[in-house]
Amino acid sequence: MNFRDLLPALCLLIGSTAILGWMEYRPQYTGSPVFAVFSPFLTADQTRRIAENIGANIVTESRFPFALIVQSDAPYFSRRLHEAGAWMVLDASGRGNCMAMRPPNL
Repeated sequence: MNFRDLLPALCLLIGSTAILGWMEYRPQYTGSPVFAVFSPFLTADQTRRIAENIGANIVTESRFPFALIVQSDAPYFSRRLHEAGAWMVLDASGRGNCMAMRPPNL
């Protein structure tokens, strides 16, 4: 196996890392909803509690227990989410299908 065989995978790795970095670090305006991703080992209750403890308004929950769309008018809200344990804080406009409502418990 030579370098030319690994080139497509390397380009994909570098490209996706660059896009994720751009989404993470671009400016986020106070008051706009953000997609907060916490540790995947947290339960939905723990994630909600973390968000509520820093004064976030929960806009919607994810089908994944470790992700929420939250909003706050507090200054430095994204920084506060990171300090509270969020792994990523992204603009909520690109949330896609991962934020579909959970089916009700039957």
